Amino acid sequence: FEVSREDAISRVSLTLGARGVGGGVWTRLQVDPYDASKPVVRWFAAVGRSLEELNLPLECEKEETWSDRLRIAKKGGGLHFSEEELQLAAKAYARVGVLYEYVTLSEQLSDKANQLRRAPMILASQRQLTRQKKLERYAKMAEQALRFAERAEQTLPQLRRRCGTARLPDSAAASITALYGAMPLVLAAVVQEAEEEFSQFSSETSAAKRQFRAPRSHAVVQTALAAAAELQSHS
Repeated sequence: FEVSREDAISRVSLTLGARGVGGGVWTRLQVDPYDASKPVVRWFAAVGRSLEELNLPLECEKEETWSDRLRIAKKGGGLHFSEEELQLAAKAYARVGVLYEYVTLSEQLSDKANQLRRAPMILASQRQLTRQKKLERYAKMAEQALRFAERAEQTLPQLRRRCGTARLPDSAAASITALYGAMPLVLAAVVQEAEEEFSQFSSETSAAKRQFRAPRSHAVVQTALAAAAELQSHS
């Protein structure tokens, strides 16, 4: 697989955002690590399109293989393809299976890591959301990513053996690490939301206003603490 210059480097970006009225700005430095699976994923996408054009999709119906799909009867009897050709098609489908599994997992891990990296910027722009709603979305997003990473880790030994036999890049472990590596960005955003809520609560000038705001601030801080504890345990 050809590795382009774009694939072979990590990317660094700096994001600026407003903290709110009179709250100044925040900055975030983000590093997107090198992903060895990208050349394979890009190549496989092109191959997949070619296979679709040949009516040989990788996701056949009802556990159908390419051998099953090519078992086409002739009008006068017999088959269009010999048994030897059908056996070759079955073996080819089996070889492609591990490649399909590798690409699917790599894409899912990359997508979830990117989702976590972009989440603070995206949610910060959705001003219609309350702070509590933002924290709930952070928590749900992080929980889903954590559960997926854990499932991927459980299958990692078997996948690495199959990928080694297929001579695919040993990148799955690094992709899982990159997903975990995106967690601190969400953790920082969660802590920031809690700090801003506490700051606004503390700035209330009257006891009545503080009493009115206390239940909301308490709920926000508790949600933030729960999310932070979960994220920190995997960061």
